[in-house]
Amino acid sequence: MRAIRSRKRRTHRGPSGRGGPWLAGLVAGLALAVVSSLAPAVPATGSAVPGPPQNVWLEWDLETMTVYLDANPDGLAVESLIRLETVPSDPATTQERRVPPSSGAWFDGLELGRTYAVTVWAVSADGTLSEPVVPAGSPFTVAPPVQSLLEVTATATAPDTIEVTWVTNPEAPPPQAFMVDIRKDPSTHVDGHVEEGIPGSARSFTWSDAEPATTYEVSVAVSDPPSPFPSGSTTVTTPEAGPPPPAPLAVTATVAGATMTVAWTPDDSGPSAERYRVRASSEQCESVGTWAAGTSTSTDLAVQRDCLYAVTVAALAADGASSGPVEAAGSPVYVPFEPPLDVEAVAISAHRVVVRWRTAAPPEAGQRFHVRFWAPDGTDLYMPWATEGTEVTTGWWDAGTTLVARVASCGVQSGMCGPWLPDAGVSVTLPADVTTMTGRVTAPDGTPLAGAAVWAFAEGDTWRPSAIATTGTDGTYALVDAPSARYTIRVQPPAGSPLAPHWYPATPSRSEAASVLAEGGLTYSDLDVAFTTPRSVTGRVTREGAPVAGALVMAFAPADRWIGSFRTTTAADGTYTLDRLGAVATYRIVAIGPEGSSLEARWYPGTGRRPDATPVDTTAGPVDGIDIDWPAGSGISGVVTGPGGVPLAGATVTAYRPTDRYVGTVGVTTAADGSYSIDRLDPGTYRLLVHPRAGSGTAACWHAGVLKRTDATSLTFTGAPLTGIDTSCPAG
Repeated sequence: MRAIRSRKRRTHRGPSGRGGPWLAGLVAGLALAVVSSLAPAVPATGSAVPGPPQNVWLEWDLETMTVYLDANPDGLAVESLIRLETVPSDPATTQERRVPPSSGAWFDGLELGRTYAVTVWAVSADGTLSEPVVPAGSPFTVAPPVQSLLEVTATATAPDTIEVTWVTNPEAPPPQAFMVDIRKDPSTHVDGHVEEGIPGSARSFTWSDAEPATTYEVSVAVSDPPSPFPSGSTTVTTPEAGPPPPAPLAVTATVAGATMTVAWTPDDSGPSAERYRVRASSEQCESVGTWAAGTSTSTDLAVQRDCLYAVTVAALAADGASSGPVEAAGSPVYVPFEPPLDVEAVAISAHRVVVRWRTAAPPEAGQRFHVRFWAPDGTDLYMPWATEGTEVTTGWWDAGTTLVARVASCGVQSGMCGPWLPDAGVSVTLPADVTTMTGRVTAPDGTPLAGAAVWAFAEGDTWRPSAIATTGTDGTYALVDAPSARYTIRVQPPAGSPLAPHWYPATPSRSEAASVLAEGGLTYSDLDVAFTTPRSVTGRVTREGAPVAGALVMAFAPADRWIGSFRTTTAADGTYTLDRLGAVATYRIVAIGPEGSSLEARWYPGTGRRPDATPVDTTAGPVDGIDIDWPAGSGISGVVTGPGGVPLAGATVTAYRPTDRYVGTVGVTTAADGSYSIDRLDPGTYRLLVHPRAGSGTAACWHAGVLKRTDATSLTFTGAPLTGIDTSCPAG
């Protein structure tokens, strides 16, 4: 038996379950109401009694009973017990379900004419039951259903018009909606009309698109609530019609936005048309149609974008006699999205083209744009690019090629595109496969710097640049015929200039220079280099306050590794000047004693390690007073001799900590008399290794005179000078 559901309307319930669901108009006139919230039961002595479930309601059809329930938020339930039993009770027909506390259960196998009762309990973790809950609507009787419709009639009021009327059964549930189905052949479902969602208060429906002298089968059904009974049905035959008017002539369909204008020319060679039937049928989208008066020559249809429509117009006489439908020229007609506007194509290199456009309105869902190219002779190069935006970059084209670009708005659903615009296309010629870089070089005061050499180094270039130019009297330069590459640009000031070389845009270091990605065929301008006032660092190098002449002084930029970017040597009075440091930069300054001085590297202001040095910022201009002094001996000193006690000049003496492996902590060179002094050591334990000059005839040895590190004498340095640490190495 087909089920008939009770009519019910439930409102949304909040998270607490106390919202207010309402069930009304059930089969046999039973009304189900919401059970009001029940107070939790008082816990029994020695056990936890759960509170009963809340908001219990029912619904059923002819064969199935469904119970819905909410848990008591103040209860202790871990599940609910639902019992369905016949009245009077019969153990053979009783059914029970155990479900989560906020859930429900269904029971099938209900019998017509039987009365049933529903009882619900909450169950605690130890199996204790709450007080029973009997939901509203229980007990209930499954009454036999009744026919919803008593009579259905259909009358052909004209050769093209059928009027359908029906009578409902007052004993059946009030209908909410009807469906009318009118077919020549119900098995095909393509030769008539279906009207759904007719209001429940209606009792008739008129269809004015029938064919004359045709028999139709007409049925009416209650669609809400669904009925277990078949639809009421009948048949009707439309009468013969008089001669049809001649078909319209020259039917056309044009689209503007989401409006389709269908136009035609009436044929006056026969009976006049009383009206016209205009249809736009689509397989992907909803079909549309309208009637136009016999005096009309056009009408508008609201259509959907990205749809393909078959468009027809037929002329009808007053009695419904219809000419054959005439298909519009170009039918089926595609309704595109909004077309692109202001299409432009720009070559951004010898091999790439950017195509841009705009839209009158934001792109719609399912809309995308396709870009295609043609040769000037009309040859379709195809090469489509698709995007949901309003710009696409295309390539790789041959340098010197001329292209014609067009853009179309396309749909994802149909896969079809609107017109390719602009009609004539947008022509663009890619330049030759060489590039030009131009700019202007200025002195610190902003005046043009003439005669400066400009070098462009491509990635992979070492000392030889890929392109060279010289600035003119106005400071401008042009690097021409450069192949496509990524470049860094260096500017060497004219000979005799106090300015330091600069890298584009303003840095003294190539590693910090900005790169320029230059692609063939384009000119890259405004690559300007503005020289800044030369920076300088000056100071004095001393040993125990006395000047040190001939010491090497270097300035290390942050990117320098083993050799500083700038260097000089101290004068007889120990002074030095590091000039032409270039643009804004921070440096660390180191001084290295002259040959034979045994003075190890000392970083400003007086540390033996670069990380501990104080950076010198030249941003504000010349910096003075960067003095470096070797203090009085506070390390390890002594004399190194060879066989026969001959002093070893120029030997290297290196101090090793226990944790040093192949490279010692610090090393110095012995003076002409073989003396050495390792200053500024941190307290700790050291072993000394002596490496004589090559060709001295003396072997390398550890203090004191041993050949293996493990045999060397350990020296403990506490901060007080260790003097007299002499070492004599054997012949070797």
